[in-house]
Amino acid sequence: MDLAFNILVIILSAALFIFLVIAIVASVFVVKLVGQLRNIAEKGSHIADRAGELTDTIVDSARTHSFLKTVSGLVSAVKGFKK
Repeated sequence: MDLAFNILVIILSAALFIFLVIAIVASVFVVKLVGQLRNIAEKGSHIADRAGELTDTIVDSARTHSFLKTVSGLVSAVKGFKK
């Protein structure tokens, strides 16, 4: 019985050691992955901010173009009345 107990203790100790090594390696990879995901999220946030700025610029440009087109049409209409 003592021999069976010793064999069982050795097997369980080896299994625990292997499990702990795998868990430590996996936790290191998870920490690295979380760091990379955090960087990706920051870059995505920056890209979204830049896209918002670009949209605002395009809207402002469209408003300016529309205003200039209206003024140009009015000037053309006034020129047409003078003739």
